Amino acid sequence: MSTDRRIRLVTVAVAALALSACGAAGHPSGTPGVLALVENTGGAAEPAIYPQPTVTYVLDRPLENLGPVATVRTLVGHDVTTADLGRIIGALRMHGAPVRTNSGWELRNGDAVLTDSTNSGLTAIEYSSAGGAVAIPGSVGGGSAGSAGSATPGSTNSSTAVTSPPTVSPVAPPPTSSPRPTAIPTTLPAPVDLPSADGAVSIAQALLNGFNVLSGQQWTHGVSDAGGVAVSCTPGAKCTQIPATVTARMVTFDLVVDGVSVPDVSWSVTVGRRASIDSVWGTWARPVSAGIYRLRSTQRAFDDLRSGNARYVGPQPLPAVGAPGASIRPGSQPAIVIHITGVSLGMAQWDGVEKAQPVVYLLPTYRFHAHVTGGSSYGIELLALDPATFSLVAAPTPGGVGGGWVPPVAPAPALQPGKVPGTPAPTAG
Repeated sequence: MSTDRRIRLVTVAVAALALSACGAAGHPSGTPGVLALVENTGGAAEPAIYPQPTVTYVLDRPLENLGPVATVRTLVGHDVTTADLGRIIGALRMHGAPVRTNSGWELRNGDAVLTDSTNSGLTAIEYSSAGGAVAIPGSVGGGSAGSAGSATPGSTNSSTAVTSPPTVSPVAPPPTSSPRPTAIPTTLPAPVDLPSADGAVSIAQALLNGFNVLSGQQWTHGVSDAGGVAVSCTPGAKCTQIPATVTARMVTFDLVVDGVSVPDVSWSVTVGRRASIDSVWGTWARPVSAGIYRLRSTQRAFDDLRSGNARYVGPQPLPAVGAPGASIRPGSQPAIVIHITGVSLGMAQWDGVEKAQPVVYLLPTYRFHAHVTGGSSYGIELLALDPATFSLVAAPTPGGVGGGWVPPVAPAPALQPGKVPGTPAPTAG
């Protein structure tokens, strides 16, 4: 055998060994297995609420190819320790001993409630100063303030976020006489004793740094106004303009993975008057690689969208048709033409099952940039995985695989503000 041939054979063998090592690094077996995805996490295209127009999707330009493969990740919930509880309780200036629940821990301190719960492997932290429901990012609500930005510990940029729904005051009982209709003010009252948007971000980030939940990962953040409605209308009068009262700032931090924002993995802090913390909500988890998987082409995904076979990631917004307030008769809606102007890689949560245990994946998605003529742009997010890389399984039943497994945790000691290292002593008011 010639020297040149022996060199070529050795080179091929070394290259094969290197490829094998790379595959093994991406997955324990060297080859990722077929993912078992819960069928009802995402959704196929479904009929809209009647009346239903005909929808046509049109490409304004050729779609970019975003690559043949992408990494699938598993979200691993944080195993909350007594030290973690101590930091959180101290940062919130609560006191008392947390008690065990079916899914984690709970501490009640006057009207304030703090809960730590684990379900399907994910850990959620919730706090409400009034003991009520916590406003979760993604709720429909009022206006926002701020500009795009990103956050790492110490930064104070802001971006747009969605506020929680306003509360509506009860309707007054019918009067004994018919008073004159009162003009409804349309100006937005100035916030009272509220920090600025940048100030709210600083307060929220300092709190979460005290929790130690942002370290080691990249985050983008936004700030928006939150508040309630304070309007009383004459019975029978048409109330078309309702002023809102800004009572809080909602600061939201979204996890960033490979440069992609993952809004489903976030922390939200509502900062009220005099810099009070009204509520906190967050998913405490870290993404771990589950392997590299093949993607379908962006054109194939678009073809499914156009044919009605698309696998959506969560609810999809419907494009507006006609002028606001216009009456719509059944069957009178014109056909809608939705223009697709581009596509980008995204990432979203998806429930799955692995080794008979519930898991939560971060799956690659395609985010199609869409708009209707005369309307604003919005996104259509579809699953990007090649259909051969996953199978759809039924949702786990409560108490079975999907019931969530909670690891045993040692009893938490009674904690007092000032007794936890780094916790400030309580202040008056």
